[in-house]
Amino acid sequence: MEHKNKIYLSKLADIYSGYSLRDVSKVGSAGNIYWVQPQNVWTQDFTVLPRLNIKLSKSITILQEQDILLTNRVHFKAATCANLPAKPCLASSAIWIIRVKSSKLYAPFLTFWLNSSAGQRALQERRNAFSTLKSLKKEDLATLAIPLPPIGQQKQLANLYTCCITQHNLQTKKFNLQLKLLDALSTHL
Repeated sequence: MEHKNKIYLSKLADIYSGYSLRDVSKVGSAGNIYWVQPQNVWTQDFTVLPRLNIKLSKSITILQEQDILLTNRVHFKAATCANLPAKPCLASSAIWIIRVKSSKLYAPFLTFWLNSSAGQRALQERRNAFSTLKSLKKEDLATLAIPLPPIGQQKQLANLYTCCITQHNLQTKKFNLQLKLLDALSTHL
C-alpha cells in the first residue's frame, strides 16, 4: 500500500526475528557464531561480540551486511550491519532483522529514518500498549509506512547520519580513555 510517497515496509523489505538462546550449548569467546545483542544496536558497534556454540539450521537467519537491526522491546533503536566479523553472526530474539529487497530503498537510509524523531513516533504508535514490556510485533512493523525520497537524497541523508554516529562513537571512546587516564593518575596519589 502507498501513502503519499510512503510505502509499507513489507513491500520494501523482508522481516525476520532474531534467535532465541534456547538451544545454546555455550556462550563465551570461542564459539562458532557471533552474537549481536541490543546493546550492540544501541551503540551501533559490532566490533566486540560474544560467541555462541550452536548448530545452524535453515530456519536461523544469518546476518548479512546491510541488514537493518531494530530492537523490538521498550526502546526501538536501529543500526545497519556493517563490518561484521568473518564468522557467521546471529541477532538476539530482542531484535528484528530487516533485509531490504527493493531498489527504491537504501538500507542505511532506513536506519536513519527509524532513528529519526518521525520514525520513532511511528514506531511508538505501533508498540504493544497492552503489555508492561512495550514491544513491537512483526505485523505492526510490516505496516509501517516508510517515506521514499529519491535514492540520491536517501544516500546523502544516510551518509550524514553515519558521519554523526561515527563522530559520536569516537567522542565516547575518547571520553572513556580520558577517564581511564585520570583513574590511573589517581592511583598514584
